Amino acid sequence: MSSIFKSKDNVYPIKPYKVFEDDPLSSLTNSFGSLKKTDIAVMQLTMKPVGKGWNKQAKKAAGMIAKGTYTSWYSGNFLFHMISVFLTPISWFVDLFVRNDSSGSNAPGASSGDSYKIFNQAETEAQKRVGEAASQLAFRASIRFLVASDTPESADVGLQSLVAVTSSFSDEYNNSLDNHQFEDLLKFIFVPVRYFAFQTRLLSLIQTTSVYSTDELSTLYHFPDIKYNLSPIIKWLSYKMISPPPNLKTPKDPLIMSDYKRDEKGNIYTEDGSILLVDKNKNLVRAADRSLQLITGDVVPVVSEGENTGKPVDPGKNPIVQDVHRTMGGFPLYRDAALMGWNEYRNQKTPIYFSKKDRGRHHYIIGKSGGGKSVFVGYMARQDLWCGDGLCVIDPHGDLVEDIIAYTPKSRAKDMIIFDPGDWERPMGMNILEVISEDSTLRAMEKDRAALDATAIFIKIFGDEVFGPRIQHYFRNGALTLMEDDEEGGTLIDVPRLFVDDAFMKYKVSKVKNPVVKAFWEHEYASTGDREKQEMIPYFSAKFGPFITNTIIRNIIGQTKSAFNFRRVMDDQKVLMVNLSKGTIGDLNAQLLGLIMVSKINMAAMSRANIPESERKDFFLYVDEFQNFATDTFGEILSEARKYRLALIMAHQFIAQIGGS
Repeated sequence: MSSIFKSKDNVYPIKPYKVFEDDPLSSLTNSFGSLKKTDIAVMQLTMKPVGKGWNKQAKKAAGMIAKGTYTSWYSGNFLFHMISVFLTPISWFVDLFVRNDSSGSNAPGASSGDSYKIFNQAETEAQKRVGEAASQLAFRASIRFLVASDTPESADVGLQSLVAVTSSFSDEYNNSLDNHQFEDLLKFIFVPVRYFAFQTRLLSLIQTTSVYSTDELSTLYHFPDIKYNLSPIIKWLSYKMISPPPNLKTPKDPLIMSDYKRDEKGNIYTEDGSILLVDKNKNLVRAADRSLQLITGDVVPVVSEGENTGKPVDPGKNPIVQDVHRTMGGFPLYRDAALMGWNEYRNQKTPIYFSKKDRGRHHYIIGKSGGGKSVFVGYMARQDLWCGDGLCVIDPHGDLVEDIIAYTPKSRAKDMIIFDPGDWERPMGMNILEVISEDSTLRAMEKDRAALDATAIFIKIFGDEVFGPRIQHYFRNGALTLMEDDEEGGTLIDVPRLFVDDAFMKYKVSKVKNPVVKAFWEHEYASTGDREKQEMIPYFSAKFGPFITNTIIRNIIGQTKSAFNFRRVMDDQKVLMVNLSKGTIGDLNAQLLGLIMVSKINMAAMSRANIPESERKDFFLYVDEFQNFATDTFGEILSEARKYRLALIMAHQFIAQIGGS
């Protein structure tokens, strides 16, 4: 450890920050950065004001400096240095009443007849800085450096590198910083004392101190500016801490855990009156089997095995008087709003809630990888799950879905639908060409929408150049043809079969009632030459090859009936978890299934037009890494789905992922 002090009289200032070309602390922060990762280094600055008496004496001395009559017996005086070490109170007295009488800075003026020394320009500027320092508030301060390392030699090298940086604060005509102290000669006495002063943050204890103006202290310590200090050791915040808006609204409908009650002692009970746990610290604790984490969502200390759990109690002794309010992160949850997080400003935390009305305007989350997007999405989805709302989570990685499923309460287990294409034994069908509506008008609209969405899906996968206008025309008419068969229906796998199997094509065309589609087969396609068919059909069929030949995808999109009704999922407030892990099913297959899923949900939302708006229940669609599934369907959801009570929450990393459209 080393202490730093002024080498000359206190009245002379060190080099101020105003004359530095860059940040005065750049060298110091770089020195800290040069230490080993295992080293510990500290710079300690303790101070206290010296009062106006110092300024008065300093200004008085300025006139003597201007006339060249000022002399300081402090500078280089070994005897005084020794006295100041052993007799600190006397040193302070001398600083105030003796040395300051004969040391000055900034004489404001002098009487007539005074003679002044002539200075060169550099000396004049230095004298001016003495006057400026004398006019500012002054503090007696102690500066200490401490370095701890694995060996004494390494610690000494690190300490010397920090001390050496203080030479940059030297002013040729004024003052500089030094660290050569008399007590270093008697380390066995002074080192323990100096460590005690360091630990207790004492200003001085048998130790030399110096007086500094506010400019000098600002030079020695200040918050760095990224414009001037580019030291890599500094961790810069990428945001500013601000206070929360004053008009924040608090939700009104608290989320109560209906299966549990709390008594006045903090015990939590199940419906049968048995104790679930005892809350000694008035905070919910988590049971070892994680059952309580499913209730609260909070990560808190684990209760010891068998401690006050499962023991029947007498309700008369501990009357149940309170509901158990579900919390997250220590903040209450509500049914009419989602907890987004909290604002921490000046050590005060304020929860931020997002009302359901505002959530209907959709939610866009953007941030770099590892920034917490998926975790944030998981927190919101978990709250919807607990509130009994309908939701769908489309996850291209799988981890997010698994995390949300782990927090499913028993009351919502029957509402859970897990769509996992990686489950080979029990593949769940999903047919984008399936028509659900029974009304003839709505069926016609649903067919057109399904054909358009299916076309947009393949354009998204292959691009406009590969899946061009001619192929789009063939595909659209093929999809409409299959949907005209109300009895057997059709799937995406059947589309290329229409163009290579004449018998199958004639059978399906016989079921077509749409005159435009029928005319395509009877006139346009029938008049197409054999050569054009030989060139076009193989190219067209090849686009479906990756999905038809893949066993997993074929078993899913090859079923004419979907495993679940998307409209019922929304109206009955079910929970649909879609695990599209690319590592399990592949990137292209995950993209296809995700695109179909988004399209089916959008069609189900639009079909709500046949019921009054007051009967439409909220449904939340979460799409992580949504750029993989971004088509015009998302634009339609953002612009029109709000009135059908479909709220979209989409997350991805950067805007360029979305593409031009």
